[in-house]
Amino acid sequence: MSLRSTSNSDDRLVLLSHPDWLKLLRHFELGEGFALLVLLAGDSSLARLCRTELDLWLLARDRPRSFALPVEKPEDLENVPEALLALAPPEGPVWIDGSGARELYEQAWTRCAMKLNRIRNTIMAQFSTPLILVGPPWLREIFRDNAPDFWSIRTLVSEISIPRSATPLPRFERSTEDEEPASGIDPDFTLEQAAPLRGRPGEERQLSRLLDRAGEALMARGRYREAEEVLREALSLDEAAVDRHPDRADGLLYLSIAYTRLGDLMRILESDNEARQRYEKALEI
Repeated sequence: MSLRSTSNSDDRLVLLSHPDWLKLLRHFELGEGFALLVLLAGDSSLARLCRTELDLWLLARDRPRSFALPVEKPEDLENVPEALLALAPPEGPVWIDGSGARELYEQAWTRCAMKLNRIRNTIMAQFSTPLILVGPPWLREIFRDNAPDFWSIRTLVSEISIPRSATPLPRFERSTEDEEPASGIDPDFTLEQAAPLRGRPGEERQLSRLLDRAGEALMARGRYREAEEVLREALSLDEAAVDRHPDRADGLLYLSIAYTRLGDLMRILESDNEARQRYEKALEI
């Protein structure tokens, strides 16, 4: 099914009512134990939004949020089977996002699939929570052709895509550069771009987006204390924007993302109380 939206501010609402998204959530309502869930997302922005919304849904029910296996480049994806075998099973579902251009990721997904096919039974025995594979629609044929045994244990396949003619989903900022992963962003250069916008009326939203982008890149590099300062500034801008225009859906969306982002960082820094407070704020929206 295709996810069509008339404006960026509606994307979150459209996702939450999408039949294939509801099918995925229904599994978490009814299912228990290990399951192989396949989420075919049209692009990486949508994949990121799906994870944010799944975590919010889980946290609202006092259930562990997803554990994202780090995949920042094709080589990481090829090594996912080894990473799974070495992983102490988390309390929440395991999220493996290999979204990316086919010319870059097809070979990596193929090798990953072949390895997973060989260790299917081990994976099923090792994990007691769902394993969520996230990737482009062509992922289906990769697993059918190269990992038939592993593919056969799938519980469900949810496909959510966006037509090329539609307005793209917002990631964490609105820019033609949104498809670039955080690991490829230069946070220092981004902060240099943001600096002239401080104190300029009407530039608050652009400043917030640049700060959020820099904060995400700093997190990807392990520069957590710098990321904290930057993300707190971005959050204060988003809060002020909602205070000025409380009925604007896009402002509420960005504020919920800002709360979630800072909550993620607080979990990394082991500030669990603040992390929970930030997640609760996001849920209130």
